[in-house]
Amino acid sequence: MEDRITPGLYLEMTDRPAAEYAATRVDELLALPGVRRATWWENCVPGRTEYPRRIPEFRRLAVYEIDAGFSPPPRPGDVRGLCFRRTARPGQGTIGRGPTLGLELVLISPRSEPEAQALRDWADFIHIRDIAAAQPPHFTMITPYENVTGGEPRWLHFYELDCTEAEPAFRNMTPATRERIGQYGTYSYAEWAGHPALVIDYVNTFRRVGAREAPRPGTPATPGRDLAPDNFFEVALSQRAHREFLHDSVPDDTIERLLEAATHSPSAENGQPWIFVVARDAELRSRIGACAEKMWASAGREYSRGRISGRFHEAIDRWADGGLAAAPVIVVVCGDTSLATPGALAASVYPATQNLCLAAHALGLGSLFSTLPTADMELATLLGLPSHIRPMTVVPLGFPARRLGPPKRISFREKTFRDRYGVAW
Repeated sequence: MEDRITPGLYLEMTDRPAAEYAATRVDELLALPGVRRATWWENCVPGRTEYPRRIPEFRRLAVYEIDAGFSPPPRPGDVRGLCFRRTARPGQGTIGRGPTLGLELVLISPRSEPEAQALRDWADFIHIRDIAAAQPPHFTMITPYENVTGGEPRWLHFYELDCTEAEPAFRNMTPATRERIGQYGTYSYAEWAGHPALVIDYVNTFRRVGAREAPRPGTPATPGRDLAPDNFFEVALSQRAHREFLHDSVPDDTIERLLEAATHSPSAENGQPWIFVVARDAELRSRIGACAEKMWASAGREYSRGRISGRFHEAIDRWADGGLAAAPVIVVVCGDTSLATPGALAASVYPATQNLCLAAHALGLGSLFSTLPTADMELATLLGLPSHIRPMTVVPLGFPARRLGPPKRISFREKTFRDRYGVAW
């Protein structure tokens, strides 16, 4: 998974609540020889009907990264298990900078044993190859595994995604691949979409809930101590401002997670003066975008000309002229002036906005921290804000239309001094 070459994967499938499974089962398996790491996942679309299924549905999935010598343990009656080893052929795709937060799980078998090799060749050299070459947004690595028993399901195709909202990314995968190989009705599409020997055992998407490393030799396991769903430093060092988004909707529960993260930022005297207005309505988003366009056209464009690079200037120009309105969600972060002094208001609302942007990046969403639209007095009227609520930042949210590399930053060493200014760190 991610940037590791894992000899095998052991999957457990259950309907137990995720927290209960993690508390009662994960440490037991992490203590076994050959187990490196555990992650557990929530089914995004339980009961999916658009694909055949020969495996009973399940709501929770646990994935154990294992060495070649691992032996599956006995299982409770409410847990099913499958053990897979890497095939001789490698995974395909591009390793991402961040953690794997979503999965597409595909389990298949050949119709008959004489057809097995032909099916494997089709999967590796046509189906998976074309998906990897198309580079659908959020898809990173696709790795094939084989059932250690040789039975059914024969193969696991393990699709790793860099966002928790795996279902919208999955829905976009086929259109993205069609753009490369051809549309419905073409021979190339038919060749990619299926094989005469293909039997589908299971297809579904999953979002990551938790992770835990196996204890190092000589170190006892710490029950209940899970890794965060992402690595803080990976998130903090790779966050970028996004100005182009896919049209895919962002689920309400995802937005709620972001807002909860925002409210866990520090605030002056713990006043918590933040107020969030989440704009989904297309007409409202268009009018918020018009506020940005007006402020940019009236003063921002000329003020910024020559102060920032031409390419950066053009990107902001496109964002202000329709790009903001095109984001599927716009969060306006406001400050309650009755709960903080003017100086404390900014010192409280801006950290909350940054938490919101970091959380969005951790979940595979793009965001942008902007104050430009708040300069337009009309924004407060659009949102129906009372006089004591002041709009302070605007954050568009959505799945990024393209991947961005890490931000360019001046080294902290050039900005840091020891004890007093001028004494180099």
